[in-house]
Amino acid sequence: MFDVLISGLVNGNAYVLIAIGISLIFGVANLVNFAQGSIYALGAMVGWWFVVVLNWPLWATLLGTIIITALLGVIIEFLCVRPLSNYPPIATLLSTLAVSFVLDYSSQLIFGSQTRLFPSLLPTDNFQFGGIRFGTLDLTILGVGLASMGGIWAFLKYTRVGWAIRATAQDRDAAKQMGISVGSIQSLTFAIASALGGLAGVLVGMYYSNVSPTNGFNAGLEGFAAATLGGLGSLPGAVVGGLSLGIAEAFGVTWFGDTIRPFITFAVLIAVLWFKPGGLLSSFNAISQEPLTGTFLRHGWSDLYWAGRTIRHRRLCISPVDQGSWLVVLAGLSYGRYSGGCH
Repeated sequence: MFDVLISGLVNGNAYVLIAIGISLIFGVANLVNFAQGSIYALGAMVGWWFVVVLNWPLWATLLGTIIITALLGVIIEFLCVRPLSNYPPIATLLSTLAVSFVLDYSSQLIFGSQTRLFPSLLPTDNFQFGGIRFGTLDLTILGVGLASMGGIWAFLKYTRVGWAIRATAQDRDAAKQMGISVGSIQSLTFAIASALGGLAGVLVGMYYSNVSPTNGFNAGLEGFAAATLGGLGSLPGAVVGGLSLGIAEAFGVTWFGDTIRPFITFAVLIAVLWFKPGGLLSSFNAISQEPLTGTFLRHGWSDLYWAGRTIRHRRLCISPVDQGSWLVVLAGLSYGRYSGGCH
């Protein structure tokens, strides 16, 4: 079962990176980004192109994918989210949904719709523990994932830009009054989230030795389920939710076959709505709208301290009912896709 656990942790790492991106954008822009999964799939295909066509080494592939997907995130925010900031929230929601379709079909036009072989670039069975063989690739994927999580944590906690991101998530109006460029912070957040999604695509592609431009929707759904499981808007919740979902899926697939994977994802969503609407690391009554780290660092109001001591703070909350509405929308969309709307 150790190999199943390793597989679950690798998948869980990918879900964590996607879920962190979803939580970052949700916190700063109050928006569930439906394009996150498509960026994951596009990042996987870009990584494949770097490795197979250009013969780039691993470090260059990861760096190139991060740069391209980060720029793509900025473009999405500038063209498809920012112009709709004064419109009802459903407008930006549908805009990111449209972007996801555009990215999916553009990727298929550029790279083809067939599954591609992705070379691992690293040994896959050069270590042994308790009769189970694993490789440098497994350790590298886990290490890169952990380093990414740690880097995001340190960036948000110790840098002035990170403080600005957290202040914007806590109260956009107060952040504007203190001179923070909320638009620039929102663009940066989209860049970080998209870079994490692209990185996850490359890591999973290497692990399974194949990539496909059609995997984006499922990856986005699972990342959203992971974010919801831990607490939508909570970074530690994204970590806990992603790893938990990855391990649960790995054991479920081992015992019941790959067809159980969508069932596990939707079962998690429904169970969260029934028993813990705020997520595992959030309270039942409400989710703090300083998501990134009001629940992450446990110092909710100190993030605006650097901007001034005289601001009167206003906390915004999202009720479990509001969070449930997002799940209903996503469940309906995913039902259409699973029932033959896309091949």
